[in-house]
Amino acid sequence: MISKKLLSEVFENKCISIIEINGILKYNNEEYQDSVYGYQIVEREINIYELAYKCKEWAYNNGIAIDSCFQTAIIHLDKPIEIKANTELEAVFKACEYILKQKEEK
Repeated sequence: MISKKLLSEVFENKCISIIEINGILKYNNEEYQDSVYGYQIVEREINIYELAYKCKEWAYNNGIAIDSCFQTAIIHLDKPIEIKANTELEAVFKACEYILKQKEEK
């Protein structure tokens, strides 16, 4: 499962809560509406396959490529790092969590 912190990074809005139901991820974001209403909590949903793609896109925009298939994701850094999980999606999310952790440590 993806963390609120990573979801906030991917969508560039503060994530308040996450619920996954049958392959659809429902989440609440704090989004800026306008100068009158300020920040509002907005409910969104996304297919987890689309989310995995967005996560890989986020990694790429941060200068890191992720290749994935079956139960593995490979992060291309100085040396390739292999992440294993039960599913390809889980491997992608774990890989992005790893990238986020490395980014925060710098």
